[in-house]
Amino acid sequence: MDLGTPINYVVPAITKLIEFFQNTAVITASAALLGVYLSNKASERRIAIQFEQEAKARAIALKSVKIEELFIILKSIDDYIDNVYRIMKPYIYGKIDYDQAMFYVGENLAPPMDENQRLHAVAILYFPTLKVELENFVKARSEMISSIDRFSKKRNKLTPEQFNQLFKNFRNHSEIFSDKIVKVATEIN
Repeated sequence: MDLGTPINYVVPAITKLIEFFQNTAVITASAALLGVYLSNKASERRIAIQFEQEAKARAIALKSVKIEELFIILKSIDDYIDNVYRIMKPYIYGKIDYDQAMFYVGENLAPPMDENQRLHAVAILYFPTLKVELENFVKARSEMISSIDRFSKKRNKLTPEQFNQLFKNFRNHSEIFSDKIVKVATEIN
């Protein structure tokens, strides 16, 4: 029996078997690399979506805080004008004299000057859709403050009816602005 003959059959079979396993290893490694690539791509996409969602949530949270701040500022200015109106009304109707009115205004009220600036800043920076209502409110507030200033300087005295009309105009624009802020707040959430 010649040993060369079986070896001639076995060596090529082993060589084919080694090539098969080499090809299988390459295929397996390629499949593993493709799996890692696809997994990384999916993870990258998921992280991008998560980042977008978190950015949107932060933007909504910031706008929620800012709309609340805007509403509080508006109410602060509102309260100030209401108080000035209540204090000045007896003077306008001649029930108290000028010095008493100015005493009450000076002692009881500190004008919220920084509030006016914050109102503008927050409204314009975060809620440009409120621009028209803001402008109308500011105009009505300015007219009201101007009328009070005229009284305080004892010149161009308005009639009680004119003063009341200015206050009603202020109230009207204040309510419109307030309602629009509430509407924007509900749209945010």
